[in-house]
Amino acid sequence: MRRTNLVWLAESRTNYNDFLFQSIHSRKRIDLCVYYRVGAADHHLFDQAVVPVYSMKYLHKFFDVGLLKAVFFDRSVFFVFAGFQGVNKKILIFLCLMLRRRFACWNDTLPANYFRGVGGAIKSVLFNQVYARSVKVLATGHPAMEIHRKRGCPPEKILNFPFFWDLEINSRLEPESTKFFSEFVERGDLVLLLSGRLTEEKNYRTAVEMARKVVEAIGSRRVKFLLAGDGPEKSHLSQLIAAYDLQEVFHLVGWLNGKLEDDFFKMGDVFLHFALFDPFPTVVLRAMVYGLPVIGFEGAGSVKDRIVNGVNGFVIKEGDEAGYFQKLMFFIKNKRAIRAFGREARMTAERWPVNKGIRSLERFVLSKGEIQEDTLK
Repeated sequence: MRRTNLVWLAESRTNYNDFLFQSIHSRKRIDLCVYYRVGAADHHLFDQAVVPVYSMKYLHKFFDVGLLKAVFFDRSVFFVFAGFQGVNKKILIFLCLMLRRRFACWNDTLPANYFRGVGGAIKSVLFNQVYARSVKVLATGHPAMEIHRKRGCPPEKILNFPFFWDLEINSRLEPESTKFFSEFVERGDLVLLLSGRLTEEKNYRTAVEMARKVVEAIGSRRVKFLLAGDGPEKSHLSQLIAAYDLQEVFHLVGWLNGKLEDDFFKMGDVFLHFALFDPFPTVVLRAMVYGLPVIGFEGAGSVKDRIVNGVNGFVIKEGDEAGYFQKLMFFIKNKRAIRAFGREARMTAERWPVNKGIRSLERFVLSKGEIQEDTLK
């Protein structure tokens, strides 16, 4: 079978996007070119000095001439649109609809207010056209799939296509990382990890409040909270940590890249996610790759999708901070349970290798019609 061109309109370059696209490229069945609408978002900082092996461009201009030629003149090209952000992306989707090009759209779990107001009505019309004309609607996990079903997308068009992480990790901590984290953690500490952009919607203030309750409950400071990330909430969180005298317990370790980022997850015992809503946080998936049980609220798509209560972590109902604290204390008091839950978390992650997603992608990109079944249930 001859190679088929795949043009992927992504939002911004991230480490998990890099991994997916490099994995597609390495299989050598699809000739891939990725167009990023914007540069790296500030909430997805990572080392961009590494040059990817796949073909990549940025849409610095309103349109790229080569991209327009592909839309208008090359019927062998298959397009994937990751989200509908930006005028240029919307226009390209409209052109694919009008010119009857083969395309798919890839979406996160949509917030409840996404289709409200005038702007929501316009998006609703666009979604209905996409449902009717696209080859596939790719959805990150079952929460996103359910939204598409409820909005009238034919079930046979919906494909479960989540984010993916590299399952091949080295479990050994690098010496420089051990030295870096020794500032925050001592041997024998129980290490609770948090990671993400420090913004109000991530709900890290609740995390600090919970750290205070943990210290009061156990009468010890040997449980450490490590939060990796940066953002506008940093100053407020630092003040809150100081007000509660938690400087020895709750540490803001900043953005971590490269080996430090990998080793951050290797040294943890449990991963905590506090956002009440998050479309499909990839950090939850990454924590599970490293064998960490997860506690998170059900409004986070990947928490609801991957966490099985009492097996590989706990899913907490929105706003149930008392329930969250109870499950956190369960792990603090049961280190043996942490290991058992962690093994289950890693086993869950292993059921989602990147090639599983790519094989489903190849089936409809390389065919002239739609695939007959969803291989990513």
